[in-house]
Amino acid sequence: MARQEHALQSIAAWKVVPSPVRRLPFDILAEIFVFRVVPSLRSRSTSADDPREPPILMSHVCALWRNVALNTPRLWSDLIFLFSKSLPERGTVPILKELIHRSTPHALRTYIDADAFSASGATDILQQLIAIPEFASRIQTLHLEMGTKHLENLMYDTPPVFPHIETLRLDICISRRQQFVGHILKFFHSPTLRRLTIRCTYWEEAFCISLAAHFPWAQLVNLDLDVDLKAAELVRILTQCVSLRQCELFSLPDRKPRRDFEICTLPTLETLILKGWEHTYWLFEIFRFPNLTLLDLVLGKWPTEAFQVTATFALTHLALHCTYDNGLALVLRFLAQSPTIESLQLNDIHGIGLVEGLTYAPSDDPVLLPRLEILWISIASWGDAAEIVLRDGGEIIVQMIESRLYPDLRPTSAPAFAELWEFGFKCWKPKFSVSVQERLANLEEDGVLTWWE
Repeated sequence: MARQEHALQSIAAWKVVPSPVRRLPFDILAEIFVFRVVPSLRSRSTSADDPREPPILMSHVCALWRNVALNTPRLWSDLIFLFSKSLPERGTVPILKELIHRSTPHALRTYIDADAFSASGATDILQQLIAIPEFASRIQTLHLEMGTKHLENLMYDTPPVFPHIETLRLDICISRRQQFVGHILKFFHSPTLRRLTIRCTYWEEAFCISLAAHFPWAQLVNLDLDVDLKAAELVRILTQCVSLRQCELFSLPDRKPRRDFEICTLPTLETLILKGWEHTYWLFEIFRFPNLTLLDLVLGKWPTEAFQVTATFALTHLALHCTYDNGLALVLRFLAQSPTIESLQLNDIHGIGLVEGLTYAPSDDPVLLPRLEILWISIASWGDAAEIVLRDGGEIIVQMIESRLYPDLRPTSAPAFAELWEFGFKCWKPKFSVSVQERLANLEEDGVLTWWE
């Protein structure tokens, strides 16, 4: 990464590759060329967004650059097609086979993005790619962002053609008139598929049923779902993910399934990210995660008994989002059962909850995290509680910074978290009492505390 950033900075500064080009070794030229061109192909704002053209216009570069490009297979391993309403559609793309041949022997990564006005052209490109045997055998990553109206016609009763695909991402929109499109997922069946992302704006119930019944969930390692599923359907999917290591779920049901499920253990799951969840503690009642080390979730109004199921976690990294004022009190209840935490991130803490939460633990029984090394707190808004927090919470904040509650806290051990406290949208240093300000000044001099100015 450091070499890539250095190369990009040099090119941005000089607008050209360092001169004289012909004196640079071939391998250095190839590396600079990849760093310069490949990132520019990932945005609609670039000029290389016409799928009818090769990603590099060879007539615009010197003979040496042309030779370097043609002999750098890595440069051609990304096939990116961005369609829009303003782009005229054509039925054929004769350069496809040549691009695929130039990337040999590298695995192919393909991204096709089409809006509602250009979906037919995108489907035509995909159909031609599928018909090329070399593409089907070498595709490793596929990202489709389009509607399912044309995909359904293309993939209906078509057997899987991607034997070595490992990563699949579908950003699709399903029409309300479609009743069953499970064969779209069947089309991507592969024994090598390990990472799956599905994001959709609307799902028919029939398709949701096929989602659990017609896909090889057991082989997945990473799963990312943004789908309007019912709770029972989600349980059926997760119970099949016996090899899952990382799972990210977004905007999923808050209510517990109506029928009772047996307790299921996901022994390999290490990372669980729950976005948009507030009342879904029922998930932890049905599933057990003995090897879970990273948890990121929205902590809503959980009942007290919900924290009993979290005692079995062996978390080392925890990120919590509090959705109401007194949420920090629940946070500390959660932390009391997670003594293995090394990195703690509290997001969107409200001002009034800061004082209530930090004073939750009795003085004779403080909440101790003996392994804590990284502490990050983000306050979403102070509101009317600003004066209360600054007056009554200042001393508590200083105590935490001075590691009185957390004696092993070492904020400087992780450069990524150089700032220990971030006070949300406020750009001024809180005005604590004189004694507190003096102690904070000492902490700043020692390099322990850095404020956002």
